[in-house]
Amino acid sequence: MNTAYKSPEIVRDYLSPTGYSVIFRYMDKDAENVGIIG
Repeated sequence: MNTAYKSPEIVRDYLSPTGYSVIFRYMDKDAENVGIIG
């Protein structure tokens, strides 16, 4: 399995109720499904 992770990125988002959004990046060319649970 070939995976690469990049830390979550917090960005200013004036449309968000908190003023910020989080970008999650996940790359795996062989993945068929990806889920985030929190």
